[in-house]
Amino acid sequence: MWTALGRWCAEQDEAWLRGVTTVATDLAESYRAGLRPHLDHATRVADPFHVVRVANRCLDAVRRRVQNETLQHRGRKADPLYRIRKLLLTGTENLDDKARDRVLLGLRIGDPNDEVLGSWLANESVRDIYLTDDPAEAELLVDKAIAACAADDVPEIVSLGKTLASWRNEIVAHHRSGASNGPTEGLT
Repeated sequence: MWTALGRWCAEQDEAWLRGVTTVATDLAESYRAGLRPHLDHATRVADPFHVVRVANRCLDAVRRRVQNETLQHRGRKADPLYRIRKLLLTGTENLDDKARDRVLLGLRIGDPNDEVLGSWLANESVRDIYLTDDPAEAELLVDKAIAACAADDVPEIVSLGKTLASWRNEIVAHHRSGASNGPTEGLT
């Protein structure tokens, strides 16, 4: 199946294509497919922002589902999980003691089966991948995140693990290349 990217690559000069050594993308399979066969030689890199965004979406989906199952309604400002929704998406290294206590209290009150807690920990394990500059350590952290997600009972977390496994090489490639599509996306 040809994608718009595949068609665009097919129209480019062969010498120019050979000069492309690294391609950074989000986690859309259409990008991976569009690079074939013209840029098979290039190192594919999963952009860190997009990897973390997938983990954030997993966490938010679990939070919304648990909130709806326990309270039978969408989030309202007084609901324990709704009150901490933004803090859950903030890296723990950026939370002060008061914010961390708010998160733990909200989870204790609003997360009876620890599903949101599990997705929060999965999210943090994905974020941890980008707190190191060491490719070997990043590879270990990716593998640990994949294994932890695969061993979980929460469907959204298992799905996150499958996504991480599918993009493992591209995630690790970021630590070897330093490539990101952030500067390009910042232009649009």
